[in-house]
Amino acid sequence: MNIYRVRTTNEACFASMNPYRVLTTDEACFASMNPYRVRTTNEACFASMNPYRVLTTNEACFASMNPYRVRTTNEACFASMNPDRVLTTNEACFASMNPYRVRTTNEACFASMNPYRVRTTNEACFASMNPYRVLTTNEACFASMNPYRVRTTNEACIASMNPYRVLTTNKACFASMNPYRVHTTNEACFASMNPYRVLTTDEACVAQNFILGLFLAPEVGKGVDDDTKDQVKDDDDNEEEEEKIVHNPGHIQGLLKHQECQDVSIYFTLH
Repeated sequence: MNIYRVRTTNEACFASMNPYRVLTTDEACFASMNPYRVRTTNEACFASMNPYRVLTTNEACFASMNPYRVRTTNEACFASMNPDRVLTTNEACFASMNPYRVRTTNEACFASMNPYRVRTTNEACFASMNPYRVLTTNEACFASMNPYRVRTTNEACIASMNPYRVLTTNKACFASMNPYRVHTTNEACFASMNPYRVLTTDEACVAQNFILGLFLAPEVGKGVDDDTKDQVKDDDDNEEEEEKIVHNPGHIQGLLKHQECQDVSIYFTLH
């Protein structure tokens, strides 16, 4: 029980109670309770309870409860509960609950719940619920519900419900319900429900001309009829011819029909 004796280098001091002794380099101190001792580089300190110790570079500290320790670059810290730690570049942190961590470029963060994270260019973010994320150019965002996203040029947005989106030139938008869209020149818009759309130059307007003809025919007949009545009324010189015209309604209808066909054909020729 000599407390002043100097112990040798390689002696076994597992049961020593001297708190001021200096432990040797390679001795096994797993059960040591000395809080001021300096631990060696490669010693195993899995069960150490020293909160001020500095952990070595390559030691395994999976179960360490030291909140002030600096973790090494390639160590596995999957189960770490240290909220202030800085995660390394290539470590796998899928289950990490650290909201302040900076995620790496190519890591898979599908299940991440961090709303402030910046997503990479080509990562798949189909299930992402982050409303402030910027979608990449060629990513497939068919199911995206982000109303502020900028859609790419050639992406298929047939089922998109974004009323402010700009449709591309040659895309097929037959089923589009966007009332503010600008239709292209040669696109087929027969099924379009946009009442403000501008018809193109060479599109087929057969139905439009047919409707115009139907509305124009009564006006032409009415105008010819009025002119004939005025002509009959004002023609006082030839009473015989006047009576013949008035008392022959079939002749009048034939004239009207002939004049109507001429006017309609002239209208469609000009228009």
